[in-house]
Amino acid sequence: MRLTPTAVGPILRRLMFDSLANALGNAYRAIVGQKVLTEQNVARAAQRLKLSPSAMSRALARLRETTGDPLLVRAGRGLVPTPRALELRERIGPLVQEIEAVMRP
Repeated sequence: MRLTPTAVGPILRRLMFDSLANALGNAYRAIVGQKVLTEQNVARAAQRLKLSPSAMSRALARLRETTGDPLLVRAGRGLVPTPRALELRERIGPLVQEIEAVMRP
């Protein structure tokens, strides 16, 4: 198959869109992860991000799947971060601050 300029344009646009969508998805996961790991409470983190608790729970489930770690585990009535969660919280905190600074009006 020979690629012509006409065929390459849509392919490049798709690649650029996929890259942007991936970057935005990663930024969203970083923000959600930082909030839930800082709050150690799904409902409070959801409230801070103006999400429903079920949306926050789904986001946490995706983070758990992505990292391969439970991130927060039950301890009595609360949630306690795992060692991996503590590491992530420290590393993504500055990234989230930068994202929030860029997004301010």
